[in-house]
Amino acid sequence: MEDATRAHHRQDRLSARRRFDEVECTVSHLLRFPHPALRGRRYGEALLQGIAARGGAPGRSGVLEIGGGTGHLAESAWRGDAGIFTQSRWTYIDLSPALLAAQQRRLLEASQPRGPHRRWSGLRADAVQLPLRTASVDGLVLANEVIADLPMVEGKNAGALQLIRELARVLAPDGMAVLTEFGGDFAPGSVRLLEALGHGEHVEW
Repeated sequence: MEDATRAHHRQDRLSARRRFDEVECTVSHLLRFPHPALRGRRYGEALLQGIAARGGAPGRSGVLEIGGGTGHLAESAWRGDAGIFTQSRWTYIDLSPALLAAQQRRLLEASQPRGPHRRWSGLRADAVQLPLRTASVDGLVLANEVIADLPMVEGKNAGALQLIRELARVLAPDGMAVLTEFGGDFAPGSVRLLEALGHGEHVEW
């Protein structure tokens, strides 16, 4: 039987705007515009500059982003100052057809200062079964606020553990993976996300 949260994302038709404005406002969505808390940078610029400062690099593979939301991280890298990740190749993997389409619209819109993202590609696939060859990624794999959305088994985040196994498989020796998630001083458990009419409702862990 398919995990309910996985089925939710696979079948998701809620617009990207409604999802991140009404159901789940991620930190990266909240800080998608230049912000004083980040010294005038966008979240994506600050995150990628920080990763570069810790030895991350795009390599030949560029950036593989798992669950990229509305595409603001990729947009920051293409149009802003993301250090060595600026204008790097970007591949996006997501189960949600609505979010995949939203990112494609954002990154291929030619009205922006640097024009469309000419090195972006999207792929509908599962984070726990990456469609990649073993040791094929020599750049960065980025999963920003994704691991809480992965399948649970008997109260344990089995999906997150499987993602770690997949990352160990696909990363080349000089590749890097960065996973972030919202947290706090509270016990692990489920969080039910709601929207006024029930659209987009799902459980995160």
